[in-house]
Amino acid sequence: MPFFTHRLLLPLPLLALLSGCLPWGEKPPAVVVVDVERVLRESKAAEAGRAHLDAVKERLQKGLDLLREAVEKDPADQRERSLAEGLQTLRRQVALEEAAANRVVNGLLLEAVRRLRAKNRHTVVIARQNLLDAEPGVDVTDAVLADMNAGAPPVFAALPEVTVVRPDRSGDAGEKKTPLTPGKPQGNR
Repeated sequence: MPFFTHRLLLPLPLLALLSGCLPWGEKPPAVVVVDVERVLRESKAAEAGRAHLDAVKERLQKGLDLLREAVEKDPADQRERSLAEGLQTLRRQVALEEAAANRVVNGLLLEAVRRLRAKNRHTVVIARQNLLDAEPGVDVTDAVLADMNAGAPPVFAALPEVTVVRPDRSGDAGEKKTPLTPGKPQGNR
């Protein structure tokens, strides 16, 4: 009976060595985690994204202020309608700009994670926010931050241009003017 046990246990150290369980056969962890919230809070790309969005909001606010000035002498109901439409347009534009800036920053994060995964032969990279618990040694957030901060600064879309176009109100009170659309004939002129 001891012979059988001895033969069975002999291959176990070899299996441990091959599987990477022993110190001299160590390999990087297959699954690592990144604290995405920390990256989005501390990376230079995220800081640049926030600065870009602040500049966008400032530019759009100036456009809304121009609209307020342009409609200040209009009748109250028309003024309120114009301001409501302007505010709605501003909010849509801010949402579009935020989505575009997020795509840029998230793209840079994904590139950094892919480089790290390929370099260290990790199999899976998971956001820390999706885990209940993990060993401290599997957190690679610092390496991702260092990679992102070492790269070229992000490129965001140009700041939006804001123009206020007042409708032509020179005709009869009951007559409605159609705005001109470039490239289309516009009835009688």
